[in-house]
Amino acid sequence: MTAEILKFPGGTKLDIPAENVIAAAHECNLKEAIIIGREQDGTAFYASSLGDAGHILLELEKFKKMLLEAYSE
Repeated sequence: MTAEILKFPGGTKLDIPAENVIAAAHECNLKEAIIIGREQDGTAFYASSLGDAGHILLELEKFKKMLLEAYSE
């Protein structure tokens, strides 16, 4: 017996495995990417396709605003 696994399109406040998040991002046709994470040993990880630090900070602030608005409901 096999089952079809459907992806839930809604949001969640539960943790999701990093591999799932990265796989979902890979499926998108992203123009830019900023990745912030923490390795298993606790070391911070950061990578970006953007070369301009000012542009990166501006995008992070935009995402911060979106996140704060989403969780204020």
